[in-house]
Amino acid sequence: MPIKWNLRERLKEQGFTCASQVSRVVFDRTGYVLSTQAVCDLLNEQPKMLRLETSEALCDAFYWQLSDFLEGVFRELLFTFSSERTLHGQTRCDN
Repeated sequence: MPIKWNLRERLKEQGFTCASQVSRVVFDRTGYVLSTQAVCDLLNEQPKMLRLETSEALCDAFYWQLSDFLEGVFRELLFTFSSERTLHGQTRCDN
């Protein structure tokens, strides 16, 4: 499942463009230490992994839900058997 990483856009919508500013707000509002470098890394590219503590601190600091900046994009999977297709356990016929 591909992931859509929207952190930079969400922060920009709320007027945050500087990593040190984000780091300071997270600490002031939650007490969680998120270094400026860590914020830079999160802003510059989608992380390969994200600590639950970090995601919780971001959600608490900016009054978000996880889905506000991390979105799973589902692909429709179709399996072809002759002229029938099965999608999520349901059978559809091409007629």
